[in-house]
Amino acid sequence: MSLPDIDPEALSGNKVVRTFRMPRELVNLLGREAHLRGLDLTAFVLRILHGFLTYFSLPEAAIAQLEADREAMKMDRHQYLSHLLYHRCLALRELGPGFDDPHAPPRSLDPSDPSLGETQAPTMGDPAKRHSPLGSLGGGAHGAKEGLVPGGGVWPYGVKENRPKR
Repeated sequence: MSLPDIDPEALSGNKVVRTFRMPRELVNLLGREAHLRGLDLTAFVLRILHGFLTYFSLPEAAIAQLEADREAMKMDRHQYLSHLLYHRCLALRELGPGFDDPHAPPRSLDPSDPSLGETQAPTMGDPAKRHSPLGSLGGGAHGAKEGLVPGGGVWPYGVKENRPKR
């Protein structure tokens, strides 16, 4: 679902008022998160709900791939997003926090490099022995140009030379 799929009234100034009951603790947590981001509670909750329903505004091609995968796995959206986060956690365990940060200096691929730490060295070499769910170099978009990150304002598939090699 993308913005054009949402009821135009929802995008205009006209709003439907709906009341939801939720535990006070949840409202307090949401309120704190909203405050940290400089948003009012309504704007924050709308942002979360819209993101959940649109795969956080990923491009349509990415959404189509994710939806096909989700359907093949027979999961609802909540289960599928939990599954994706779990696999990110596995990658973090293997490669360390921030391993695919586009703003970080390039990391050594030498497993003997002491700055990586023993558990953070990427598994290179035989592709059959690579365990990272995000690929041999720890993520990215199938050989996308360095610095282009999904969700970072530029989607790698939008530029011809960043499309996957066949």
